[in-house]
Amino acid sequence: MNEIKKNGFLKAACLMLVVMLLAVYILPGTMAKYMSTGTASGLTVTVARWSIIVGDDDIVDGNVDLTSISWKVDSLDEEVEVPEGATTIIPGTWGYAEIVIKNESDVAADITIEGLSSFLPTDYGNDALKFAVVDTGSDDTPPSGFGVGDDLSTEDSYNFTLASRKSASGNSKTIYVCYEWAYINISDDPAESNNEADMDIVKNAPKFGTLTVIAVQAKDPA
Repeated sequence: MNEIKKNGFLKAACLMLVVMLLAVYILPGTMAKYMSTGTASGLTVTVARWSIIVGDDDIVDGNVDLTSISWKVDSLDEEVEVPEGATTIIPGTWGYAEIVIKNESDVAADITIEGLSSFLPTDYGNDALKFAVVDTGSDDTPPSGFGVGDDLSTEDSYNFTLASRKSASGNSKTIYVCYEWAYINISDDPAESNNEADMDIVKNAPKFGTLTVIAVQAKDPA
């Protein structure tokens, strides 16, 4: 009887030894693996550029200075000679100044220019000197004359859309401020001449008002 118990104990001990040996060889193979823990950060968003240039300044920064814009001057009267490259207005000439509005944004922009009628100097007591805002259409070519065709603006504002800077065309618009100063010879028509008013203009150069340029992101993503 003791021999039987002894044999049973030996069998149980051998079985346990086998199980332990299997655990030593099998478990490390099934449980071993690479494992690391890290912290993820630094995700950034690039915001599309928004920049509307009027003349040389960005309206995003606030006020726009137009003092650097010069006048292109040409003769109205064969008696008046205009030096090449002249930028000062004199009686007997006409000309224009270009105000270029350019979209340097990554998105299209709807542009509104307000205050055109109040921008132009008019009250100088002299019908010989006239100013007007001229829109030459989509090609933005300079006007060929003062108030040609239907170019003369009678509105107080312009509205148009500028494509994004990524577009090959359509991302800029030129507004032309034109003047005409008739030359009236006092010996030819004393009643029509207005030299005193002309001299008032010389003493007090025409002062322009303020334009308001409003830019809003357009729905068209072009």
